[in-house]
Amino acid sequence: MSSTFRIAPSLLSADFARLGDEVSAVVAAGADLIHFDVMDNHYVPNLTVGPLVCEAIRPHTQVPIDVHLMVRPVDRIVPDFAKAGANVISFHPEASEHVDRTLSLIRDHGCRAGLVFNPATPLVWLDHVMDKVDLILIMSVNPGFGGQQFIPASLPKIANVRALIDRTHSHALLEVDGGVKPDNAESILEAGADVLVAGSAVFSHHDYAAAITALRVGHVPPPRTNRITLPQVLMGGVARGTIRAVAFDLDGTLLDTLPDLVAAGNAMLRDIGRAEVDEVVVRRFIGDGLRVLVRRLITGQMEAEPDPAQYEAALAAYLGHYRNALHVHTRPYDGMLDGLIALKAGGARLACITNKAETFTHPLLQHFGLTSYFDQVIGGDTLPRRKPDPLQLIHCCERFGIEPAALLMVGDSPNDVRAARTAGSPVVCLPYGYRGDLDVRALGADAIVPSVFALSQQLLSLPS
Repeated sequence: MSSTFRIAPSLLSADFARLGDEVSAVVAAGADLIHFDVMDNHYVPNLTVGPLVCEAIRPHTQVPIDVHLMVRPVDRIVPDFAKAGANVISFHPEASEHVDRTLSLIRDHGCRAGLVFNPATPLVWLDHVMDKVDLILIMSVNPGFGGQQFIPASLPKIANVRALIDRTHSHALLEVDGGVKPDNAESILEAGADVLVAGSAVFSHHDYAAAITALRVGHVPPPRTNRITLPQVLMGGVARGTIRAVAFDLDGTLLDTLPDLVAAGNAMLRDIGRAEVDEVVVRRFIGDGLRVLVRRLITGQMEAEPDPAQYEAALAAYLGHYRNALHVHTRPYDGMLDGLIALKAGGARLACITNKAETFTHPLLQHFGLTSYFDQVIGGDTLPRRKPDPLQLIHCCERFGIEPAALLMVGDSPNDVRAARTAGSPVVCLPYGYRGDLDVRALGADAIVPSVFALSQQLLSLPS
């Protein structure tokens, strides 16, 4: 194991409202590099930051900025990051038309060049470019989101890369990114890593110096519990022990599905010779399932009834278009995955209760890697009635073997609040989502929380 390994805190887990201060703080705490994740919502299902942000943080540190491009195409954006102050630029070989040319392009712009390998990407890409690679990054999670768990099968892959570097007498650094924690850092280093990328392992703790030291010596510091402050603390009378499970709505709560709903809706309207509508209209019409959405789209009203034959044709067209558009432009909300991970790690039982049909719900959860977090998934067609009727929540409680008062409902709409109130469950709302022109404060929820992650920190800090 190298005694001179480096630690690169990943800004993906930093506080973006004060990014310059965060960079200065982790460097002062002992960071050797700054890891800068760039995602384009095409190559990976997330959208982060670009060259302007890289340029903005450059004055805050003299340590190298290590840019990880999760974008397609690659070549167009390389000069922009080089100009913005990047020292290292790495990319995924699958995202480049000509890997050798892209490596040369990065070096020609004065940066060190790196190749990145996803968990299932073979190392064969290295066979003919070892002389042009300055860094090899092994992803020990699937890219796109922070806070994921380390994939143990990455260790043999790391060891294989170390053997290749040594055998070819390469100067390339071996970097590992994904789920790196104090309790696995030693095994990663033993496998041959030179650089550890750590996001939540650093930024989720109050004392960055202690967190970085923990990665170096393998000691876990106490979690940073005061990072999230809620704008309204309305759960003061609720003890954690009284909440035994948490149920989440899907659309507008976990995932922003609106762009795909709009695309499918306008494709359907074109099919039947109607004018397209904008996002504002669709946002007002959603919340009661796809069948109701189609009815509202073809009538242009909330409650009007369409011609039955026209409706059936429009519904069939919409379902076909939505099936094709599913998750193309859908985005997870910030903090959602980190919040689910924290709640599961804290022992919470989780359910997804949605008005979306199961045939669409399960593929969405699977695509975004969320299926394993939920003990129950109850779709809009699982039971005879759906929200705002309380049946789905009551069914969920029966399967968990708990009273409704022990199930916390998390949503974004009047349907979520009404279903929870009727069932006798506490309910919190998120400030984003789909509720037409209604202000979230008008929904009558027990609390308003800024994100799923913020909710997880609030719940886990309550007295047992």
